[in-house]
Amino acid sequence: KHLSIVSIKFTMIKTPGFFQQEKDAPLMQLNRGYLQDNEESLARVTEKTKSWPGLLGLDPSTLELPPNYPQMTKDKDLARIFVADAERTFRNEENRQRMIRMLNQVSVNFGGYHQGLGFVASFLLLFFEERVVIAMLTELNKNPKYIPGYWQEPAVPFARDAYVFHELMASHCVVVKAHFEKMGLVPNMYATKWLVGLCVHVLPFEALFRFLELFFTDGYKYLMGFALELASQLQPKLLATNNISIVLDLLKLDAKQFTTEQALSIVEGARRWEAELVGVDWEKTRADTFEKHLRARLEAAERAMKRKQEEGSDDEIVFSDETDEEDSDDESDSDEDEVDKLTEKVSKVNV
Repeated sequence: KHLSIVSIKFTMIKTPGFFQQEKDAPLMQLNRGYLQDNEESLARVTEKTKSWPGLLGLDPSTLELPPNYPQMTKDKDLARIFVADAERTFRNEENRQRMIRMLNQVSVNFGGYHQGLGFVASFLLLFFEERVVIAMLTELNKNPKYIPGYWQEPAVPFARDAYVFHELMASHCVVVKAHFEKMGLVPNMYATKWLVGLCVHVLPFEALFRFLELFFTDGYKYLMGFALELASQLQPKLLATNNISIVLDLLKLDAKQFTTEQALSIVEGARRWEAELVGVDWEKTRADTFEKHLRARLEAAERAMKRKQEEGSDDEIVFSDETDEEDSDDESDSDEDEVDKLTEKVSKVNV
């Protein structure tokens, strides 16, 4: 019942009744009146988003759905997670079905899934047909300019780039970096929603539109600039507390504490870091960061897995499902073990 294809050529926000059905949906919580149910608002949004596929090098007029769409995952646990993620994203059943069938397809294509992929997919589905969204997600997942490997298991590229940001702070946000280290905060505790979820469920829609436009234009380098600008602008508040929960709320731009204007200031301010980071050798920085923070842990996990196999253990590693949106707001619970989880599957990665 979750996979019948209905009205596949309509974008969600142009579907009659969308705003009445989804006005209080979790995905719409940061809309703040930016998207409205009138012709002027829809025309403005269409104008803003129509350039996005082109920024990724795509021509929507040439895109088609994959053959035999949707291809279904054979992983029963993943299938159950897709249903759960759709139910905690949309209220309307047809909108949930759209999300479920597309997540099945891209998980088959990508060889894995991360909840952050669901965040991005659901937001793009508001404005584009499924064939276009699949192509956009595929480009983000494969093009080195963007975030290849972030949405797969294990997410080694994400863990590496989170630590790249940590290393960049040593030159540009020294005091904040020292404060985080003193508190025991590691980047995978707080960077997931910026890097993997592309700030969906972090930024108000008005700021998110601009964030995505700049990211689609400049790629992962813009993400690093955004992270540095956020740390820079929040430095006084971050240094004023040693409470980890408060710090994590600040870093995810908790809606109770930040206005849309403040969020826009960070999004636009991130552009200045292009000049600041022009001399960075990204390939070398990533390689050095991997050696410094991840290689030893990954190799230790591989050795442990080999020992288990040699001992003939029947024990299986059990992974918990992605948390729901309410639980994932507590970054210290949902993200602090991300790297440890990914190391347990290191046998699937060419270290």
